[in-house]
Amino acid sequence: MNVAAIVSRSIVVILAILQLACHHTPPAKPYLPSHPPGEMFPRASSPPPTCPGQYPSVIADTNGDIFLGCWGNKAD
Repeated sequence: MNVAAIVSRSIVVILAILQLACHHTPPAKPYLPSHPPGEMFPRASSPPPTCPGQYPSVIADTNGDIFLGCWGNKAD
């Protein structure tokens, strides 16, 4: 076999492999359903900053404390 036949056969095999490997994925849905505002902004369901029966977690800021949430259970 001559070199030209080997090279051309190799190119054909490579192109066939690339053709099999290149699958096009279907396009993504253009619009995703929106989440309810209560799910995106859960402040209404957040615990109160007083944390009855628990310990409050806060961090200090230049404008005051920022409430992070409640943790643990206070012993009564």
